[in-house]
Amino acid sequence: MQVRRSSFIAVFVATAVALPAQAAPLVLAPSSKWDMHYADDSCRLARVYGEGKDKVIVFMDRFSPAARVHVTMVGKPLSTGFDVRTPATFSFGPGLPEGKRKDALKGSTGEDKLPTLFIGPSDLLNREGEDLSPQTPDDEAKITQFALTIRPRQIVFQSGSLKAPMAALRACTDSLVKE
Repeated sequence: MQVRRSSFIAVFVATAVALPAQAAPLVLAPSSKWDMHYADDSCRLARVYGEGKDKVIVFMDRFSPAARVHVTMVGKPLSTGFDVRTPATFSFGPGLPEGKRKDALKGSTGEDKLPTLFIGPSDLLNREGEDLSPQTPDDEAKITQFALTIRPRQIVFQSGSLKAPMAALRACTDSLVKE
């Protein structure tokens, strides 16, 4: 009985040592202001986070007034391998339920072939379902970060309050409807 217990403990310890430690999140502060682009058929918010090898450009697009934004990210920290799809969890926060894991589409951008991740439509309150009610400016004010998890890495973007950027995006999409 004593031999088996020792063998079990040895196997458990060996397994624990072989597991990779969860890396600390990469926390990125903004390195630019929000940029609002008014196109004929869409509206785009863009902002740069981080610097150097950690630089990521985040795009949030809307094509009409809606609760969701279409999120796209470009930068070296997004490199995840060769598959066209990668499991990803994207969530706004803090204090909101975690977004559901989904497959993000991967690609590359520009001459440098920078890794590009197409997260797709994401609700600012991390809700699922159709016909979601729009967020309120108070909801948007409470959102001060968003996080992307692509194994084995988590990247946290310190956005500051999204109240003003979302107000600009809302004004743009409202003007699309009026034109």
